Amino acid sequence: MKRIILIPLFLSFIFFRSAAFASAVLVDAKGAVEVKIGDKAVEPKVGLELPDGSSIKTKKGAKAQVMFLDGTIRTLVANESLIVGKLEKSGAQTTVIEGIQLALNEASQSGEGPTVHGMVKMGPPATGKPKIILGSSSFGIEGLYPIHTTILMPKQDLVFMWSDTTKIDWTNPVLVVKNAEKKQMGIFSVPKGAKQLVVPLSQLKLKSGETYSWHLGYKQKGIMIVKGSHYPFTILGKKGEASLQKDIETIKTLEFSPKAETLMLGQVYYKYGLYHHTTEILVPLSQAGDVGGAVKQILFVSYLRMGLSSEMEKYR
Repeated sequence: MKRIILIPLFLSFIFFRSAAFASAVLVDAKGAVEVKIGDKAVEPKVGLELPDGSSIKTKKGAKAQVMFLDGTIRTLVANESLIVGKLEKSGAQTTVIEGIQLALNEASQSGEGPTVHGMVKMGPPATGKPKIILGSSSFGIEGLYPIHTTILMPKQDLVFMWSDTTKIDWTNPVLVVKNAEKKQMGIFSVPKGAKQLVVPLSQLKLKSGETYSWHLGYKQKGIMIVKGSHYPFTILGKKGEASLQKDIETIKTLEFSPKAETLMLGQVYYKYGLYHHTTEILVPLSQAGDVGGAVKQILFVSYLRMGLSSEMEKYR
């Protein structure tokens, strides 16, 4: 019997660029799994996008897990089959796992998400419609981290990074950190030619759930001259940390292959706005190859949300 899991994961399994075509994603495949898109047999890769009419069959000893846009994961064990878009029998076993939910179609901003097979209705992604963040690079200054992302509370230090093309060649360069009220939390000297600055957490006094920003610049006659843009970032709150941990633990129980687990963890990070964390684990997965288009979709939108257009273009 197919095992059906409803995984609430408001991250966007990001089909905003191919929503008209992909109705599901092959999350995992172990053993002899056959996949056809139309009449064409395709390799069962982790993250393979599946339009309506795609078929999945498992042979003896095999297992496959397919995720639909409503967050439902159907697990096929040996000698089972599934056709994407075909109504399931009402007697199918259903398990609801609390705490994580797939972020369906990020392009859809309607009051309710799409209903797949009439099973589940969900609202739009909590993080909102993706948009390109303007001003991530100006006057030769391009911030890399943390920018337009939520981060986990650092344990000891916070490392601020900017691109290799950024030339810190002005007099007395500094890095300024401000809170949401634009009050300075600290001014730190930056060595000329540096590409990053490590700031001890004790000098920042960051708080969970709060939003901050940073920029590079220098002082001239007592006036702060800003070089480039202000780069906002948010510290994940305590409740978010607890929920994130619960989501991760839930994924661990689903017995995914290492590749599939990495894909799912990338989605979980995306759910909480941890876009940089998403790219940290999914870029190596993408570079290793042998994965489907869904991995590129998530990376594309993660970089888009952070305003890193040069990185975003690699996954267009």
